Amino acid sequence: MKKLLIMVACLLLITGCGSNTNKLEEELTIIGNDYYSKYMIGNNLDIAVISLKDFREVNENMGEDYDLSLFKNCDESTNIKIYLKSGTTQIEKYEFELNCEN
Repeated sequence: MKKLLIMVACLLLITGCGSNTNKLEEELTIIGNDYYSKYMIGNNLDIAVISLKDFREVNENMGEDYDLSLFKNCDESTNIKIYLKSGTTQIEKYEFELNCEN
């Protein structure tokens, strides 16, 4: 019985963290795409790297209103990498670096 309780507790911890990670990645994808299309498109990049620091700076300096409340426990180095098809603006994939406390 004790082992069963420990396994259930571990499962809850793992799935709980996973869903939070998914929410962070989904939000980064949404605001990352918006940021890229407004501030980075046309720069002939293969990889666009956008950090929380970048989002905060445009909120303060450019009057943007990116909701960063989900990232309150994350370091400013948390970022999204948007990989683009070489020579185009076509997005191939996303990569996330989440430097967050649980």
